[in-house]
Amino acid sequence: MDSGGIDDADIFFAYASNLANGEGLIYSPGIPRVEGYTSTLWMLLSYFVFKLGFSENIIWILSLVLVILTA
Repeated sequence: MDSGGIDDADIFFAYASNLANGEGLIYSPGIPRVEGYTSTLWMLLSYFVFKLGFSENIIWILSLVLVILTA
């Protein structure tokens, strides 16, 4: 899978996208299952975005909104 994420974002997007596509909670099909993400909540949020059919661009926008609301 080639997502638009950089570093940790790519890891979250890979796990969330694979989960949304029915592959399970894995980084890449065909390799052993390991927990490679650091935030279960953020991975699940990304999963719901992918499950609804949106791209990672929505996650970037959501991130910006959450930062603005936090500030």
